[in-house]
This record gives sequence, C-alpha cells and structure tokens, in this order.
Amino acid sequence: SKLFCHLGYISYSGYLFHWLIMIKLKQLLGSGISTVALALFTSVLAALIIYKLIEVPFHGLKTLLTNKLISVN
Repeated sequence: SKLFCHLGYISYSGYLFHWLIMIKLKQLLGSGISTVALALFTSVLAALIIYKLIEVPFHGLKTLLTNKLISVN
C-alpha cells in the first residue's frame, strides 16, 4: 500500500534519529505511554522532514552527477 511505501522511504531517517528523540523526550517528560506515543509521532515527523529536506535532494544530485559522468565517457 502507499502508506507502507512512504514508511519505507523514511525508515532510514527514522532509524537514525528515533533513539535521540526518545531519550530527550524521556528526560523532559519522564516515562509513560504518552511519552512513547509522542516519541513515535515525533520520530516519524522528523524522519519525514529529514527525508524531504536532505535525502531527496541528495538522490537528485547523485542522479545528476551519474548522468554527467556517463555522458563524458
């Protein structure tokens, strides 16, 4: 489904930053189900933002550079 495709795209960014977000929220808010829910939501949101602002532009740059290298040869 589309939802799982989008989650797959942002999964690496989520993997990189979820632990930092969980630890910081636990320090600020303590342990509890509401902290876990907020950490999950914040992790997915951060992963989406990082994917859109960092990963997508770098993928475009990679494609551009690859095409230029291929056309030179």
